[in-house]
Amino acid sequence: MSTSYYHLRRPVTSLHLREAEHDELSVWTDHGLSGTLTMPKGHGKLLARMLANTDAVPPLHVHYGGDSVGCVASESATGLDPSLILVSDCGEIVTVAEVRAMAGMGRRS
Repeated sequence: MSTSYYHLRRPVTSLHLREAEHDELSVWTDHGLSGTLTMPKGHGKLLARMLANTDAVPPLHVHYGGDSVGCVASESATGLDPSLILVSDCGEIVTVAEVRAMAGMGRRS
């Protein structure tokens, strides 16, 4: 299994998804809160994927490297801010630091 993580499309600078009985997706543009959308459960991740720049090369990619290695996090961009928000190809909203922390997970000695 592998997952790619993408930058947000401009002018979107941040997203926050709250999943409960319905989804609430807060959207920031140019670092200011533009609003919060309330939608049926499951639609928040769908919209997050639409706001991700999936046309560009993903700055981070994670794949499983086997039992002795665990997860491998590969960066195709340098100097990524650890607090930068990324969206996975399945709609998960994470920071660069959270993706980097996946390196080595699942390793079996």
